Amino acid sequence: MDVVQVSYAASRRMVMPAVSGLQFAFLAYNAGAGLVVGLLTALSPTFAGLAIPVFAWLILAMFAFELVAGFLLDVHPAEAITMLVRVAAITVSFLVCFATLGYFQPA
Repeated sequence: MDVVQVSYAASRRMVMPAVSGLQFAFLAYNAGAGLVVGLLTALSPTFAGLAIPVFAWLILAMFAFELVAGFLLDVHPAEAITMLVRVAAITVSFLVCFATLGYFQPA
């Protein structure tokens, strides 16, 4: 039986590329959007009574960032942010939003 030796560098696989400054800003923006939507939903009965669910507000905030970033960078909005970062961003925004709702919701 032959044993194949693989160098350390070749054995490591990159699961996700390094996060760029734009992608980090996208994550931070979505955390802020989750905080704002959570605060508005918890503290404003008018906002909470709107027919638009929390999920839609978070997706709209995400969409707005991608449109502006795409316009400013002169690329298609889908090229500016990777799908893995989008998934991470929506997860962060949900966690922040619902943690804020849980904290500020009257008992």
